[in-house]
Amino acid sequence: LRPAEVKLTFKGVPNTIDLLTGEVSDAADISGEAVKVSEIAQDGDAKHLSFDYILAEPDDQTILPDFTMYFLADDGKVTDTYTFTNIPVQRNYQTNVRGNLLTDRTGVKIEVVPEFDGEYNEIVPEKEVDSEQALLEVLKEGGYAKLKKDITITGNSSVADGKEVALDLNNCTLTLTGTMSTKGVSSLTLINGTVKSPKTYVVNKYLVSASAGGSVALENVVMESFGAGIGIEPKGDPGKVTVRNSKITAYSYAVGTNAKSPIYNAEIELINSQLVGMSAVLMNLPSKITVSKCVLQGSMQAMILRAGTAEITDSQLKLVYDSSNEEGDTPEDAKDNYIDDWLTGNAVPLAALTVGNDNSDGYLFKTELSLENVDIISSEESAPLPAMYVRANEDADKGVTITYGAECRVNGEIVCYDGGKNITINGTPVIVDADDDTRP
Repeated sequence: LRPAEVKLTFKGVPNTIDLLTGEVSDAADISGEAVKVSEIAQDGDAKHLSFDYILAEPDDQTILPDFTMYFLADDGKVTDTYTFTNIPVQRNYQTNVRGNLLTDRTGVKIEVVPEFDGEYNEIVPEKEVDSEQALLEVLKEGGYAKLKKDITITGNSSVADGKEVALDLNNCTLTLTGTMSTKGVSSLTLINGTVKSPKTYVVNKYLVSASAGGSVALENVVMESFGAGIGIEPKGDPGKVTVRNSKITAYSYAVGTNAKSPIYNAEIELINSQLVGMSAVLMNLPSKITVSKCVLQGSMQAMILRAGTAEITDSQLKLVYDSSNEEGDTPEDAKDNYIDDWLTGNAVPLAALTVGNDNSDGYLFKTELSLENVDIISSEESAPLPAMYVRANEDADKGVTITYGAECRVNGEIVCYDGGKNITINGTPVIVDADDDTRP
């Protein structure tokens, strides 16, 4: 009756969880590896035959689908099985199942006990800082720190190469008169507070930026910049930017790259956040951006996707035109100046979503965009500026590909330059006109 090995297989258990909503999905059949019984821990006369983590439904308690334990001989052949039925699980609880699974088939003992109370384990800051000098020391040495009061950093600052800094703003305000960045492969995470610039800040200068191999992140942060917000500094190859559960309001662009020096393979993740700027998102060179559950609002563009790959889901991109940004006094003037062609420099077509490039030597890249459950809107005050403007390079392998998934709505005109030359469209969005009438 003593098996050599044991393994467990589940049927129809979730294997995906949305960490923003707590919802689980994607039921799957999962089989564990066979484990030698001789190597399994023993408690008294009992063996701990298996210990498994299950993604539980968010309800109080649910019943697992029947699952089976297999007992195997030395040669790997199954000698016996035990099928578990009506086993309850509850999120953040531990279900203990005990029984004589080989000798007593009358049942098992089940208990469901709390193992996690729903609160995060408290992380005690290594330091509490109450001065500019103390904060600069944290950036130099690395570690986790918490602000005790509002602090202003004068000039540029950076996390030392190879260091990791997590700064709890503690609902205080961090004012940056220059860029706070990473150096080398360092990382910087700002959480729970406000980051802002003074009124006299350079228009296109980031408040926070990632270096080559470095990463910067905002979590539950309000950022207010009279210049740009957060992004990849020049020569950042390949830096990473993450914005989660935050709001960024910037004069120029809230999140983006920089065209001053080549930036390739950078990564930007925007999750459950609100971004407002002249161009809320600027993607200039081949990199990847994912946008989920966000609202992007621009006075010239909600997003410029000039190269690289963008995946946008469950989000809204909205143009709310501000004529003070341009020489023209009206949207009609701006349309005459910019929409018919993509010129050099800042002469980029105005639209909620501007995709592609001007075919100049500096931007000979392909652009790939996928959209699912996305609203692209040229607001009432922005008409007749389009909701989307698309132009592709002439080279066949450097064109634009747009894929519309389910539930994509475009409120406004879609303009494709030169009749859509070298532009590939997969799927069809719903077009919403000024009277909220819809059509394919």
